[in-house]
Amino acid sequence: MMRVIDNFLTSYELNEYHSVFSKMAFSQSYDNSNKVNERYKSFATKKNLFSLDQLDDHEKYIYLKLQKNNLLYADEVLKAIFYNALRVGDKFEWHKDWAGHTFLLYVNKIWYPHWGGSTFLKDFPFSKRILPSPGRLLIFKGTTLHKGSAPSIFNQAFARYSLVYQFTK
Repeated sequence: MMRVIDNFLTSYELNEYHSVFSKMAFSQSYDNSNKVNERYKSFATKKNLFSLDQLDDHEKYIYLKLQKNNLLYADEVLKAIFYNALRVGDKFEWHKDWAGHTFLLYVNKIWYPHWGGSTFLKDFPFSKRILPSPGRLLIFKGTTLHKGSAPSIFNQAFARYSLVYQFTK
């Protein structure tokens, strides 16, 4: 199951979240696995959660908006939030999240299709490519094999920002 909701965030909300992301100190992390090629992943932070009281105001706002729109699953709890900033040259591996659902929200104010930065899903026997779009929400089962991709060389100036909520059963 995969669902795409366009314009989940209004232009006002996008401006607010883009502002939050632009003030964050993103770090680059080296993936030291036993692969032949070196890979780098750009990201800001992972926030493991044990209680909804740990949410910042902007994190709580999105959670409540998901709840208000009846998008949350009753048998799942929020486990972690990721702040992603994908940059030209980043490489990502296929992976799975927890047993619940993943909610990926694209928070760039502007994004053009030729800038790339797609999210790829492998839900056998099909594969899907989801292009980023300002305010777009992508919902999929966390057990779905997926990966992000870096922006193209046509976008040297901007990272592809996403806010990811991961739920578990």
